Amino acid sequence: MLSAVKQTRAARGLSMSPKAQGFTLLELMVVVSMVSILIAIAVPAFTSTIERSRQSTAVSDIARAIDIARNEAVSRVTTVELCASSDGNTCSGSAAWESGFLVRSVSASEVFQVWEEIPGGITVKAVNFADDAKVRFSPEGLVDAAGTFVICGNAGASGASAVVLNISGLGRLAVDDDDSGNIIDDNLGRDVTCG
Repeated sequence: MLSAVKQTRAARGLSMSPKAQGFTLLELMVVVSMVSILIAIAVPAFTSTIERSRQSTAVSDIARAIDIARNEAVSRVTTVELCASSDGNTCSGSAAWESGFLVRSVSASEVFQVWEEIPGGITVKAVNFADDAKVRFSPEGLVDAAGTFVICGNAGASGASAVVLNISGLGRLAVDDDDSGNIIDDNLGRDVTCG
């Protein structure tokens, strides 16, 4: 019987070839729904990855700024500042390091390196320094006070990163020394805070 239907269709010029087949509306709706679900799962994970990348970049930038400031102070035998700067030319006097920062000579006001604003809601704060808006390196490479640069994202203190700067002018990544539940410690051994 089926071959008779095929013969009748062929006689009328209707074929059942693969070219004439397509997707039904139901099949298309199922595919669109599946793609929407995958996107809804992937976007938050991707956003989190971007934030972690920005936070990691900020940590690297702070560590590099510390190295440059210390090296310039020693090689030029002069006092050098690492400070928050919103304009890239002068120290702002603000503790908002995420707005940008720079390394400069104190005596000649020569700017050696500038870092622009950190995007995406990443915050950077300096804690335990003599001045939370700047750190001075002596011609011997020593700093005026040890402290910690705390870099935070949306995860808060549990996802924070930090660079500890010791009195000799050397920086290191902060770790959780007191096993307080994955919250890293500042230069004084206290849990860092965000906000």
